[in-house]
Amino acid sequence: MNKYIYCIIETEKDREFGNIGIGEEKSLVYTVCENGMATVVSDTNEIKFEMTRDNTITHQKVIEEVMKEFTVLPVKYCTIADANKKGNDPVKLIKEKILKIRFKEKAIVAQPKFRNV
Repeated sequence: MNKYIYCIIETEKDREFGNIGIGEEKSLVYTVCENGMATVVSDTNEIKFEMTRDNTITHQKVIEEVMKEFTVLPVKYCTIADANKKGNDPVKLIKEKILKIRFKEKAIVAQPKFRNV
């Protein structure tokens, strides 16, 4: 099953936001957590969604719902972790991406500050 990605938040707890996801079925929106960060996703069989008013509004409304409780890093419309590629596990892919983001975040914070002497 493919994962439609809405945004990234900072949390260690699994969370569900209800059946508010993109598509005609209004799929369950939930988190995939790894190392203190989570990607907010919903399951889909689609590989691409048309750029329609309903779809873009749904994408935005999911982000707004998550923003009620979290600071979000939004992800562009129609970002999908594709399970159809051979050997591709969308959840594993998402967790790897979270780890890369966390690593880059730590690298930025750890950079020494210079001052004029």
